[in-house]
Amino acid sequence: MSKTQSAAQGLPEFDPQLLLALAENSDDFICLANSHGRPFYLNKAARRLADLDEATDLSSTSLHDYCSDESWAELRDVGVPAVNKTGRWEGRCRLRDRKHDKLIDVDTTMLKVRGLSGDGPTCLAIIHREAGLRRRMEEALAEGEARKRAILESALDPIVPIDHDGLITEFNRAAAQVFGHPRETVLGPPPAAILFPPAKIAGYPNRTAP
Repeated sequence: MSKTQSAAQGLPEFDPQLLLALAENSDDFICLANSHGRPFYLNKAARRLADLDEATDLSSTSLHDYCSDESWAELRDVGVPAVNKTGRWEGRCRLRDRKHDKLIDVDTTMLKVRGLSGDGPTCLAIIHREAGLRRRMEEALAEGEARKRAILESALDPIVPIDHDGLITEFNRAAAQVFGHPRETVLGPPPAAILFPPAKIAGYPNRTAP
């Protein structure tokens, strides 16, 4: 959004420092490196994990210093070629937690990025996120889905939700008993075509108000 558009909509002007603040406050390990894999920026979470202070000269380090030998080999031989070809790579890595002398499993995203002006040199952005976080989110979603299914199936009343396209999205056991159709045959088609077919409707008298 341009400064003119921001002013017209009553929004504050965009400040690149906001992006820096966002990175610094992120719990993810965020690293920017040059085309030779030399880091020139680590956010606060990354410096903490690598046990580096703000005065450390990052040019004396390499991406290999932050991860296991196996992960470094995959980043070098698989990740970087993929980024050079498509601009993006995702995979799994093991980071070195130097303060606690252990390895941490992370989900990794590598991107080729260019400055906001669009005419500067490209660099490599590496984002590592704790692998357990995604697993816990997936487990929470699965648990929520199981709880919803249990509520639907234990309900004594028919429950037939319909989406904005008019299609049936759920059909509980009570609905199957009332309408005489198993769940798998009604998901997807418009409800009128399955639950109220013309042949069935035609058998009812046309009642009009007196």
